[in-house]
Amino acid sequence: MKILLASSEVHPYSKSGGLADMVGALAKALGRAGHQVGIVTPLYRGIRERFPKLTYFPYDLELPLGRSRQRAGVWTVEHSPGVTIYFIDQPQYFDRPALYSENGIDYADNAERFIFFSKSTVHLARYLPWQPEIVHVHDWQTGLVPISMLHQKLTDGWARVPHSCLTVHNLAYQGAFHRSVYELTNLPVDYFNPNGLEFHGFLNCLKAGIVYADTITTVSPRYAREITTEQFGCGLDGTLRGRGDALKGILNGVDYDE
Repeated sequence: MKILLASSEVHPYSKSGGLADMVGALAKALGRAGHQVGIVTPLYRGIRERFPKLTYFPYDLELPLGRSRQRAGVWTVEHSPGVTIYFIDQPQYFDRPALYSENGIDYADNAERFIFFSKSTVHLARYLPWQPEIVHVHDWQTGLVPISMLHQKLTDGWARVPHSCLTVHNLAYQGAFHRSVYELTNLPVDYFNPNGLEFHGFLNCLKAGIVYADTITTVSPRYAREITTEQFGCGLDGTLRGRGDALKGILNGVDYDE
């Protein structure tokens, strides 16, 4: 199969927690199993210096972001046999001392940063020469990818849209932002409703993924059960119960090479 993963962090290039380890190891395992795999992730500060074999990918991104447009470059490196990393090079968003926050304070433009990252993922999913069949996204930072792909299918003639899978690593982090941020998605306002991307008046990126992904997975079968309860559902338990047929718990593996 042809699989494109998208994650805001990937070991050994960037890491704040287990998300990075899981995505890096999963991609390696899929490559070893004979699949063609790509990973989309931001080009954070220091990656180029630590991994000097990065190669420029001759594909410049210029994407709408609300009423403006933003540009980015793409760089690649071979992660492991059968696996290519696609780094999104947008210094304004990603050339920073940390991934998400400094001194315990989130970056004020995190919504803009990761809406752009999600749009970059969708664009690569549509136009990469090898045409992925599955787009596997991780946590809130990529939660807008499934709805964005669906919208392009419905309105822009994207006939062979890949299937989408969302993995929830930590339901507590949902990417909830003021409703004014919704303009940056360039999606019709119709999607901003309680059955879609809206959550108590906010744009909720993780909820968007839960509602619109074809399949939802979690990091273990137990966690899949827990997050459908009021105690552990972080307010999204009802939404998750509504997608119960699509929700699967798959226990995280480890990279024994590490």
